[in-house]
Amino acid sequence: MLRWAAYKEALAIRRRLDDPVLIAESLDNVGFASYQLGSFDDALVYWQQALDLYRKIDDRRGTLHVEQSIGLLDIAQGHFASAEERLQATLRKAEDAQLPEEVAAGQITLADLYLVQGRLADALAAADRAQQFFSRRSDERGEVETNLSKARIALALGDAAAADAALAAIHADRVNSEQRGGYLLVAARRALLADDVAAARAKLDEAAKAADASHSGTLDFRIKLEQTRTALASGDRTTAAALLAALGTRTTQLGQVPFRLEWLELEMAAALRAGNHDDAARRYREGIALLKDTGRYANATLLHALGVRALPSGGAEAAAARAAAEATRAQLLADAPPAQKSTLEAALDRRLKQDLGDAR
Repeated sequence: MLRWAAYKEALAIRRRLDDPVLIAESLDNVGFASYQLGSFDDALVYWQQALDLYRKIDDRRGTLHVEQSIGLLDIAQGHFASAEERLQATLRKAEDAQLPEEVAAGQITLADLYLVQGRLADALAAADRAQQFFSRRSDERGEVETNLSKARIALALGDAAAADAALAAIHADRVNSEQRGGYLLVAARRALLADDVAAARAKLDEAAKAADASHSGTLDFRIKLEQTRTALASGDRTTAAALLAALGTRTTQLGQVPFRLEWLELEMAAALRAGNHDDAARRYREGIALLKDTGRYANATLLHALGVRALPSGGAEAAAARAAAEATRAQLLADAPPAQKSTLEAALDRRLKQDLGDAR
């Protein structure tokens, strides 16, 4: 909120100066700060104003940057197909205009989209293309974002060695507070991949402090989700329930469809651990309604697997959930790099076990 207020104040000053370049930049900044706070309607309003102004002054770099930012909104709202269409269009424009930095930034956002969708080979290819540019330019911030992206993809694939290599390439002492929070979050996930709950908790505590320093509500929400997952993995149902209840009040962040789907997965897991199958089934039905709109989603197979356990056995709903779990798992494996299919299989089994514990 402090960053948003500072950007708003700067916007007011620049409007008095009547400099269109500075005004467009400030509109973009306020839009991004609104996005980080989860205020998507406000973000779109400011980004659209910035886009109109950049187009008016024929600033192609600024125009592309804002168009890519609106792609983030598409992802947050679960419009994955629209996000890909928009981002691919900006890449073509950036390539035609010979703006390699915008091409690299677009590839990072595409990698994030493909990761959410479970298109893991495509995600890795996009991150590799971005890394080629940032390495040539010695762009340290860009290299950090690329290595964080590659670490997240590696963890999704269950590839511990690749995650370690990506994290080792980041100079954690030279990043800003938001990047530090992201780095510690990924490091915590790496610890949980190794079933080291104590290390995961410690890193998440540090990550939470970095998120607070960066005033990023989005990062803070991601960290709280991971803290909930870690609590479940350790069998601490009380802490998990308290975290889930607190997250459930954050309606702004829960407006992000990927966040809501992950929250629903954790809600289902907690309900099943408590023996509350009716509540788990209710959450599952909410999740599959969202999946109909998003299309592909990386963790759909886990939602369906939990749904199988939540629904009355032998019924049509449970049979449909089982078929969906098998189909989405098969698709996820089909779209993974061949060398990492076995680690992905193990990662999926591990995550389901960490979700469920001894629940049946």
